[in-house]
Amino acid sequence: MLDGERVLGKASQPLPSLGPASEPVAHTIQLEGLSGIKLWSLEDRNLYSTRVRLRRGTQLLDQDSRRFAFREAQFTDHGFELNGKVIKLRGLDRHQTFPFVGQAMPGRVQRRDAFILRNQLKCNIVRTSHYPQSRHFLDACDEVGLLVWKRSLAGSTSGTKPGRTSPSITFGA
Repeated sequence: MLDGERVLGKASQPLPSLGPASEPVAHTIQLEGLSGIKLWSLEDRNLYSTRVRLRRGTQLLDQDSRRFAFREAQFTDHGFELNGKVIKLRGLDRHQTFPFVGQAMPGRVQRRDAFILRNQLKCNIVRTSHYPQSRHFLDACDEVGLLVWKRSLAGSTSGTKPGRTSPSITFGA
């Protein structure tokens, strides 16, 4: 587990030899002794990452990295709470289509939308619309502290790519 480039925890585990499988195989590795973990919030966007490498001997077969955060979001009798603090939600709906080009916009433009919503329009939540959102937009939401209410695809349980983790995604419909 990494905080930027600083290693907070490290673990490895040999995997049993398995033949071909029709379904993905899951393995759990536990990190122990983690300390100094900070919560992600609208003001303090504490983001961590994990890097997984699959090796056969010294040969690297595959690797992946994911960014994540720690936070608690819930509705209580007092309203919406993020990490125990009541937050008044203020936001807009976002369609990821642009005049004349549809969804064909570069990552920098997708990221700029999150910046405009958070810093210029002073929103703290955005409701996404009906289709998977750009990873660039969702990454920017994580970075600027913009909560996301993801709108699921018709007949789907996810408005993002399967397995996509994002601390800003707080609600689903």
